[in-house]
Amino acid sequence: MTLGLSSDLLAGMRAFIMFVLFMAAAPAALGGPLYWWVVLGSFNAETDGPLAADALRRRASRCDASVGTEYSSKMRGFRPGLVVTLTGPFPNRAAAERALDRVKPCAPDAYLKQAEEGGE
Repeated sequence: MTLGLSSDLLAGMRAFIMFVLFMAAAPAALGGPLYWWVVLGSFNAETDGPLAADALRRRASRCDASVGTEYSSKMRGFRPGLVVTLTGPFPNRAAAERALDRVKPCAPDAYLKQAEEGGE
């Protein structure tokens, strides 16, 4: 039963429904949610990167921030091959900007970045 709807209207409705279903499934297909991070520095993982990242982490702790290190290959949105010193994740840009202001005295080159949270 078509309820008197034209075939063009039905085709458009079908296309719209398919689009909605696709968009609903897209986040699961792409991976986890993107969060905001404050990146204090990144270093080559094959050389002295782990030591440099840890030294920056210790220095940034003086700015009363919870800072850690992570291999960039574990996070979607970062170039692989690095050890990253960062803080986060933050649910929105405003929260990340507040953290950025807090760590800038200890890490003047720090910046904001969106990426998927790292895993084990």
